[in-house]
Amino acid sequence: MTETRREFSKRKQKVFRKSILIPGIPVIFFAIIIFFNNRDYFSIGHNPSSDTSKKPDRPQKVNQFSVESKKNDSINQDQDSFKKPIVSQKITVSDCVISNRPDIRLNLEIEIIYENRKMSSEILIRKNDIQTMVRSVLIEKELGEIKKELLRKELTEAINSIFGMNVLKDIKFRSFQIEKVESI
Repeated sequence: MTETRREFSKRKQKVFRKSILIPGIPVIFFAIIIFFNNRDYFSIGHNPSSDTSKKPDRPQKVNQFSVESKKNDSINQDQDSFKKPIVSQKITVSDCVISNRPDIRLNLEIEIIYENRKMSSEILIRKNDIQTMVRSVLIEKELGEIKKELLRKELTEAINSIFGMNVLKDIKFRSFQIEKVESI
């Protein structure tokens, strides 16, 4: 018995469905779930301020010593290439209590700046520890003692103590809100 073309194509489609489509759909579904659960890990390296696709508003001035400045620029770029890239991550800490004023709450959004990209996953893992450390530093303060510069130094030391080494380069305050809470 010979097989017609139609029977041959049906058999081929059946084999394709069994071998590729049926096992492939759960794999794709699983990959999508993993991506969405870890999307903050994948978006760490993106820095919108470093987007080079934007055109400058004004044309750049042409220097009459363009040959010399190009040589100097290439030397400076070679020296800058040895510097480590700077990575940052935002952490929000809300409802921080102050020692002498229980009716006041602080809401902070800090940006942690560090140089080692390998530490980004460690910082994500210890995000709750960092938030707890920020709260414990603030609960020891009185309202009059809270100054951003002093807090920046203390928080940098406290967060570095979590990791056991100097991981952080700097901390920036993105938002610093003081709210008065009404007691019931």
